[in-house]
Amino acid sequence: MDENVKVWSPPQKTRHEIQERKTDVKRSKRSAARYNDIIRNAAIMVAVAILSSVVTGISTTAKLKREFETELVQERFRVEQEVSARMRTEYGVDEAEAAELELQEEAKTIAKVLYPMANNKRDGLRSAVWCVLNRVDSASYADDIYSVCSANKAFMGWSDDNDVVDSLYQIALHELRVWKSGVRPMSNKYVFLDWNTREITLRDQFEERGAHIWTEDDWEEYDEQHGGY
Repeated sequence: MDENVKVWSPPQKTRHEIQERKTDVKRSKRSAARYNDIIRNAAIMVAVAILSSVVTGISTTAKLKREFETELVQERFRVEQEVSARMRTEYGVDEAEAAELELQEEAKTIAKVLYPMANNKRDGLRSAVWCVLNRVDSASYADDIYSVCSANKAFMGWSDDNDVVDSLYQIALHELRVWKSGVRPMSNKYVFLDWNTREITLRDQFEERGAHIWTEDDWEEYDEQHGGY
């Protein structure tokens, strides 16, 4: 080998230098570990703070909801009291009395529908009342009793000038109370009325063919199951 060619060889380290290097490596590892601990602890603290905020927010929301519901009930009660007081002052009646008076007026209106059918049996007349009520509940008709009853050609023989016969009025009033209570003896699809001097029948379709009907026999069965008229 040419004596002038220099071959590189790693520098020789003393034992002291090697030991210092190992110490530096250990020191770096401990620093890195402490840094990682700091980062992890900081992340845990942030997560705890966020979770605490969420829990506090949920608790606050629930509290606000309860307070709102309480205020709503109080406000509703206050309005009802104001309405009752105003009705008492202006009309001499409270809200319950006004509702009863309205019910009686509705019964009188239906009694005028029943007037031409007065010779029919009671159960048939009940069917006619429910024809009116079913129409009120149907989206295809008006949503109040007077409008349903007075609609053009809605009920044969209807007139606002018809007498209010007490027996017919009582039948209408009874079925109105049942309706107002939420009880329904038949489907609200029975909106078509077929009557003559002998019987009154309800149908769920305009055409008789294929229609389901409600007859006096259905009333008899219903009354047997529900304790009579």
